[in-house]
Amino acid sequence: MGREQFDEAVALFTDLSEAEIEEGMTLRQSLCFGTDVSFWDIAASYLVLYRFPLLFPESVKPGLFDTLKSYFRPYRGGLARFRDEVRFLSRPVPFPKAFKQDQNRKKVLFLGFVPTFYRDVLKPVVKLMAERKDISIVVIGEDIPMDPIGIETTDVEFQSIWHHWNRESRGTARELVRHLNHFQKVLLSEKGFSRLVDQTSTKPFVKGLKNEFKWFAWRELRRLIPQFVIASEILNRYQPSLVVSADDADQRCRIYSLLSKQMKIPTLLIQQGVSDRNYPEWQFFSQKKVAAMGMSSQNDMIDQGIPPSDIKVTGHPGFDQLVHSGTSLKKRIFKELGIQPGSKMILFASQPYYVGAFSNPDIRREMISAIADACEIQSNTILVVKPHPGENHDKLRQIIGKRRSVLIVEKSAPIIPLIKSCDVLITFFSTTALQALYAGKPVINVKFPGCGGLNLYSDSGATWIAQSSGEIELHLHNLLGRNRIKEIDCKREKIDNFLFDFIYRADGKAASRIVKMADDMMQLQSI
Repeated sequence: MGREQFDEAVALFTDLSEAEIEEGMTLRQSLCFGTDVSFWDIAASYLVLYRFPLLFPESVKPGLFDTLKSYFRPYRGGLARFRDEVRFLSRPVPFPKAFKQDQNRKKVLFLGFVPTFYRDVLKPVVKLMAERKDISIVVIGEDIPMDPIGIETTDVEFQSIWHHWNRESRGTARELVRHLNHFQKVLLSEKGFSRLVDQTSTKPFVKGLKNEFKWFAWRELRRLIPQFVIASEILNRYQPSLVVSADDADQRCRIYSLLSKQMKIPTLLIQQGVSDRNYPEWQFFSQKKVAAMGMSSQNDMIDQGIPPSDIKVTGHPGFDQLVHSGTSLKKRIFKELGIQPGSKMILFASQPYYVGAFSNPDIRREMISAIADACEIQSNTILVVKPHPGENHDKLRQIIGKRRSVLIVEKSAPIIPLIKSCDVLITFFSTTALQALYAGKPVINVKFPGCGGLNLYSDSGATWIAQSSGEIELHLHNLLGRNRIKEIDCKREKIDNFLFDFIYRADGKAASRIVKMADDMMQLQSI
């Protein structure tokens, strides 16, 4: 996915925002549904990053397959909605939880909707903040997927949002759905949609755009309305001093940040992954402040419109535990995985195919096969494959096939113990490359010509770039053999500079800096 397509997507979203769909009503205004927050702004990042770029083909007009896929998308959404409703009806109704009302403590709300983001980004901050006697913490998710093990306190509550779904909130949701039905009727009529398209300066795939709006109305908005109602209930009852999240593109998190803005509750985003200046993820920033991973991310945020005063460079809290390592951890991991002592472990952190990443799915499959082939011929080694949380485990196994020295772990497995136990990390352009460098591990980035993806690792000189199967084999030979120390020492200065640019200080104190930032925000709020 090219920069031009993202630029077109941003321009399309901007045009549509102010397009008039009824007399005196813009699209953004009509999606407020009688509230102070527009669902158009809630969906901004999702649409611009993942959906609208697909409406601007890079070279040729969409073929029959693309047209049919776009046509059936809203109907798939309708079926998914039906599936969700069946699941919801069969869901045990959670026992409503009492709210802690200790007026002497500041309440901090953490949004744990994605379990891996909670575990790898938010949990280190929760653990540190939970030691405080002047703060009480609530972590919420769709269910209660967050594991409280390791937090030695009863002052952290783990709640499902459905603990706050009741008869009153159902009634409010039904009222919002009535507004949605009117919006759908006006917009998706031939006259209404033609009027909308006529007010845009871009030239999207028009049939695809209409089908995206059908999906948006039939699936996304109906899924988000209960989330919106519950978020209003939680914020009104808790009145937190701060709301903390790890993903500003997640529509569920944006509901809380946009509602909090209306209620004058400060919000803090902790950056969870590397940024790319060509990727417009910060143009629709909805939070009050952001804790940036490094100087490079700060510059990307400023370039995309976030005021410098709203950014503080802290490092990544999930990296703190990478500072210290030991042989006992490696022995335990090898035993759990069934790896023979004395073997060399190559860790492959895979990534799924998605918009803005690889140029096409075929070249991704080719690179994965090349990695497996190159590792297979290394002596006394085991390739441990860690699927991405958003990846299909079975499809990845099909690509790799049956090989004697390959072990695929569960995608939910924590990756940090694997990084600290490996000898070499292989990935494409994942944040795991930064984690491995932070932990003192050499990294091979596989980047075949024309594969797409980020250039930050290849531009840095801090990792070993493999553009062919032969180069993967060569780098593994050097980094697993006698030349290992010499190879790493040759890149030491570039590695140190790269880490400072992207992760700030490799001192294991990012969580402490974020807690200090949160304190400052709550202090200003109380004045």
